[in-house]
Amino acid sequence: VNSQRDMAFIASYGRSIYDRLGLGLNLKYLRSTLLESFTASSFGTDIGALLDLRLVSMGLSFQNIGTSLKYGNAAEPIPFTIRGGLSRRFLVYEEHRVISALDFVKKKGENLKYSTGVEYIFQDRIFARFGYRINGTSGKLSLGAGFLIGRVSMDSAIHMSGDSGNTYLLSFSFLFGPKE
Repeated sequence: VNSQRDMAFIASYGRSIYDRLGLGLNLKYLRSTLLESFTASSFGTDIGALLDLRLVSMGLSFQNIGTSLKYGNAAEPIPFTIRGGLSRRFLVYEEHRVISALDFVKKKGENLKYSTGVEYIFQDRIFARFGYRINGTSGKLSLGAGFLIGRVSMDSAIHMSGDSGNTYLLSFSFLFGPKE
């Protein structure tokens, strides 16, 4: 018996507004099933901005602006979240790059959480990631990998949560518009 299964379908759009400033928008459909018999769905949106200062980038987003999940008569709001961070890019050797990051996440009704991580990039096509939640109570370690072939990308990750089980993530993306 599966205790919970969640799916999200997300359409994203982003573009550069000025030379170093980008804005983005997600439109989301969420579907959640509890104990294989209670199902709910919700619509939401995320908005965000990214400021690229060459080697350092700063981002800020507002997530989960939308409707509650309704399981029968019970409504469960999707948690409004503010997320921000800083990243630093390093060119290690020609086709090898490394990005280090420090992020913060503030969900409604929860304490502020901090995370750090590193991403290794080979030839702008193969990615390996490691993350660590600094002040969380569970799921402190995350590992991930991905690849980009033409305009199609696939990413996978595992968030290790100790006694409560692990969370596995898988995403596929198709890039529209001109390549930069």
